[in-house]
Amino acid sequence: MKTKLAVLLAALLLILLFASGCCVLLSNLLPQKPQPTLEQVVETEVPVEKKVSFGDFETTDIYGETFTQELFSDYKLTMVNIWGTFCGPCINEMPELGEIAKEYSEKGVKIVGIVVDATDNSGKIVDSQVELAKELVEKTGAEYTHLLPSVDLIKARLARVSAIPHTLFVDKDGFLVGKAVTGSQSKQEWQKIIDKYLEDVNEGA
Repeated sequence: MKTKLAVLLAALLLILLFASGCCVLLSNLLPQKPQPTLEQVVETEVPVEKKVSFGDFETTDIYGETFTQELFSDYKLTMVNIWGTFCGPCINEMPELGEIAKEYSEKGVKIVGIVVDATDNSGKIVDSQVELAKELVEKTGAEYTHLLPSVDLIKARLARVSAIPHTLFVDKDGFLVGKAVTGSQSKQEWQKIIDKYLEDVNEGA
């Protein structure tokens, strides 16, 4: 009886999550490591006493340009937004992310997207998905860098992600800053979060 009740409560929680437009759960899209509980995924604090690296990687963006972890070094703070072309909440927040990218560029803040479904399970780029990603970027005005999920990126960070949109913050040295957030946010909420983390990295400079 307790098991059935637990299952029903879990199902209800997922239904409420989807109904709120918060995020979309990933299943077999990427190779997965053992995942934390849903509560832990929604907001995970990076330990203050230990710096955690985003990880080294090499990949290309949706236009074929090569990028590595060095892309973080040109900005005080980088907001890494992990999204998918199938994810409604991801796409819905992209117009405002595009606005934030422009408004915060002079403050030393960059936004980088990672399109999780632009490759198949073997890691091969799916051209049709890349073209769809380009169309969505143009349509939403999210005109910032959008990376493809290379094997390096999967090992470095994506294998830990179980739902999207999932957003991380990284300093100029490639270390994670503050909390990872799963779920879409309003422009005002993102501005509050960015302002706080920008202040934190400026104080630590």
